[in-house]
Amino acid sequence: MIPSSAGYCGHSAHVEMSLWVDGAELLIAQMGHDFLILEAPVDFPPGPARISLTVDANHSEWGVFLPDGITAGKKRVQLDTLTETPPGTPNPVE
Repeated sequence: MIPSSAGYCGHSAHVEMSLWVDGAELLIAQMGHDFLILEAPVDFPPGPARISLTVDANHSEWGVFLPDGITAGKKRVQLDTLTETPPGTPNPVE
């Protein structure tokens, strides 16, 4: 345990995670290597999507493929990572 007199100042990163599918933004509650947990899933068929991740002031995005799509009421979503963004995949932040 670190005593309060040690002058320790903690830091909590500000993190925002979103999945963009067909122009819709879905908030991500948790992200793993090959899956997401969505806060409020809605129905989407299998297809391309983009993940938008901001940690403090550092922003990045990448394309993914949803092999099983998204089912309303099912928060876990399977992912396949894309090596490049397929044509027609929306870029939410330009």
